[in-house]
Amino acid sequence: MSQPTVLCRLSEKSVLRLFTKKNATAITLTPTYIGGALRVDGSLWISGRAKEFTLTADTTVITLIRDNVADMTDSAYTITIKKFRGAQVEISEDKKSFTVYPVDLVPGQKVILALYDGNRFVETQTAIYQGGKMFFTTDKAYTEVKVMVWDSVSSLVPVS
Repeated sequence: MSQPTVLCRLSEKSVLRLFTKKNATAITLTPTYIGGALRVDGSLWISGRAKEFTLTADTTVITLIRDNVADMTDSAYTITIKKFRGAQVEISEDKKSFTVYPVDLVPGQKVILALYDGNRFVETQTAIYQGGKMFFTTDKAYTEVKVMVWDSVSSLVPVS
């Protein structure tokens, strides 16, 4: 089975978080850049050349240094890779739709999206995971979003 391809652009935020399956032992990253140099652990990392990183802990932090780029200040970037089982959520700009990205889930597990306004519960939505990303929408006002994954409604055993 091939590893998924994730295209990410490191920006002025200089921080990237990646999530991988709980049982992952390594991840392969390939940078693409023009001009200057990219260094990891003090070694030059050439554009287009894949590099494998061993994942021995639940969280692995990789620091990249981008330097010698014309008309730019040298920059440091941090990639944090977390071994994970559950779901991550992306909220749309208008805050009305949610894309849930399941990680290492099994079809049939129940995904619950809960919205809160401060400490007050606002809304909940549920769906059964069938594979792939999931979509939810709301017209309610909220300040916090929580995504939970359960093996089943009858057992109420949390996955994440």
